[in-house]
Amino acid sequence: MEKNMPVALKTVDHVEITTLIDNYVDLLLPPSDIVTRPPIIKAGKIMADTLLAEHGLSLLVTVYQGETKHTILFDTGYTKVGVLHNIEQLGIDLEAIEAIVLSHGHMDHTGSLYAILDQLPGPIPLVVHPGAFHHPRFTRGPDGSLRQWPQTLIRDDLERTNAKIIESKTPILIADNL
Repeated sequence: MEKNMPVALKTVDHVEITTLIDNYVDLLLPPSDIVTRPPIIKAGKIMADTLLAEHGLSLLVTVYQGETKHTILFDTGYTKVGVLHNIEQLGIDLEAIEAIVLSHGHMDHTGSLYAILDQLPGPIPLVVHPGAFHHPRFTRGPDGSLRQWPQTLIRDDLERTNAKIIESKTPILIADNL
C-alpha cells in the first residue's frame, strides 16, 4: 500500500470483541446489556476450572456485515498457557481465525503466538510492524539496571510456520476490508 494512502473500510453491522486474556478477571461480575460473561456455574455446580488472567493482552475481534463475518486474533498474550487455556474454556473454534495482528513486539502481546500457530490449519496472515522484530528489548529496573526480555518474535522461526508474514508501517486492509 502506498504511503499516506487513505484506507477505506466497509461499514459493518456490529463488532464483537472477546477478551481472551488480560490483566484481570473477576468471575463474580454479572453480565450486562453490553457484556456477556462466561458462566461460573454449570448444572447448579461451580465449575472446577475457569478463565485465567495474566499480564498481557489477547482479543478475538469478529465483525459482522449481514450474513458475513470475519474474525481476527489481535495479540497473543504473555505465556503459552493462558490464551490457549481460555480459548478452550470459552469453546472458541480456532479455525474461524482468518488473520493474526500483533500490536507490537513485546512478549506480553506475542508470547503464545507459536503455540497458537501450531493449532491453526493452513497458512494464516500475520500482520506485524517491521519494528516488532527488533531485539533485544529491555525494561529498566528501579535501580537503573537493564533487564532483558526473552525474544518471542523471531522472523526465521516464523517463516518455518504456517504464518504468512505481512509487514507494514501503515494501515492495511484485512478481513474483506471490514
